[in-house]
Formats: sequence, structure tokens, C-alpha cells
Amino acid sequence: MQLCDRIPKFTTNSVLMEKKLRIKYLFTLTVFIFTWSFALSQRAWYVDPTGSIANTGSLSSPLGSIQSAADSMNAGDTIVLLKGSYFPKKTIQFPNKDITIFSNEFLIDPEATVDSTNIYGDSLDLSIAGAVFKHGYTNKSLSVSGLNFRKIPTTVIQGFDSRKKFNLKIFDHCDFDSCQAYVNGNIFINATGNVRIQDCNFRNNQGFGYIVYLNPI
Repeated sequence: MQLCDRIPKFTTNSVLMEKKLRIKYLFTLTVFIFTWSFALSQRAWYVDPTGSIANTGSLSSPLGSIQSAADSMNAGDTIVLLKGSYFPKKTIQFPNKDITIFSNEFLIDPEATVDSTNIYGDSLDLSIAGAVFKHGYTNKSLSVSGLNFRKIPTTVIQGFDSRKKFNLKIFDHCDFDSCQAYVNGNIFINATGNVRIQDCNFRNNQGFGYIVYLNPI
């Protein structure tokens, strides 16, 4: 009788365990499908100095300007700059999203010395360009990696808006060379919130003042 009494209990436990395994499996499958779908919705927008704004933004059909990529990107997308020299004529306005922009060199090898992806300030129209990059939105981050900023005559990164607060700005393996940012003020990064600079070089720059200026909230 004792053995018979145990059989229903054992069967019940087995059924419960099987149900739990099914629920766990379905949950894991759902998470995997959601994660994979989200990953598929993300993309990289490639930019090349010889590209065209009529291109698709793929590696084989890169866009011709950083602004075109910024205008096309969706949440979670990245901008990848191929080797070459970029000469923006006005401030590049990033959308109200978390922004990640880096060179293809950095993408291939984050530890390599990046020396072929350059953004020059020679062609900036200072009457309309207050900075090279501008991205000032509430709780939105900006991550810039593997880019060289050359001969910039104004603020490199404008992340300040008196009504809003940046979340986080990360600059990794960037080079600031022969710049005179913010005329004689040398404010390379003008922002609110948190700023992290790692493995960046500042050389041959003129003027005096701040590398990073954090505006009070």
C-alpha cells in the first residue's frame, strides 16, 4: 500500500516538473526571438567621403555625408565612417537618440592606432557652425570612437542645451590635432551630464581653457 500511495504523488510531481520545463522553454524561446528580432532591426550606416546621399548606406553602397547617416538612423543603429577625410561645412546635428559613431578602423581593431579617418574643420562655415557635432537631448548618450579631429576652429562636441541634460558622453581612441576649438577657449567638449575620455590624444592645439566644460544644470 505504501508503494501504491506513492505512485500518484510521483506522477503528479512529474507532471508539474514537465509543465515547469515547458514554461521555461517557452520563456527562453520568447526571449531569444525578441532579442534576435531586435538585433535584426539594428543596422550600421556606412559613410565614405566618395559616397553619395543617394546610396543605401550599406558597406558596398555607403552614404556620402555623416549628416545623411544621422538623418537616416533609427534607435540602436550605428554610424561607421570608412577611411578618408571628411570636410563638413556645417554642424552635424544628431537626432534625439542614443548615438554611436566610430571609424571602420576602430571596428576592425579597437586597439589599433587610428590614423586614416579624419574630420577636418577647414571647410566649416563659422557663421552657421557652432560645433562639429551637436547632440543635446535629455538622457541620451553619445559615443565617439576612433576618429581624428583636425584643424577644428570651433567646439568639437556641443552637447549642451540649457533646458536638457545629456546622459553620458564617451570618447575612445580619438585624436584632437592642430585644433583651435572655441576660438581661444579650447572647449573641445561643451556639455552637461557625464563625460568619459579614454585613450585619446590632444596635441598641437592652440589657445587655452578647457578640454571638457560641463555646464551647470
